[in-house]
Amino acid sequence: MRTNYFRRRNRRGAAAVEFALTVPLVFLFFMASIEFGRVYMIRQTLENAVYEAARRGLVPATTDTEIRQTAADMLGSIRVNNPDISIAQDDQSVSVTIELDISDSSWVPPLFFRGKQLTSTLTMAKDRG
Repeated sequence: MRTNYFRRRNRRGAAAVEFALTVPLVFLFFMASIEFGRVYMIRQTLENAVYEAARRGLVPATTDTEIRQTAADMLGSIRVNNPDISIAQDDQSVSVTIELDISDSSWVPPLFFRGKQLTSTLTMAKDRG
């Protein structure tokens, strides 16, 4: 009876050590999954914003400001900060490029994507109808 008591008592210390060693790893995986999920969401929204802004530019008499606002509104919906939106249009096509720094739009302090840039460009031909 006495040996069982000592085994259980010693095991409690082992459980505390195991907990102390595994919690940082679990926390690291949790934070990494949040960061990777956020970057994936930003990337998908960036692609969609470039597409919608280019489509907006296909409408006759659309200004660069309206195109830029379309892209900024889409990126603003997920709180992307400081996107650099470039527009080039002529009589035949419209091209929209968006660049942004992932660190500016992260929900958690960036571990894996600090200082990384996302860029998307789309060129669409205007209908000469």
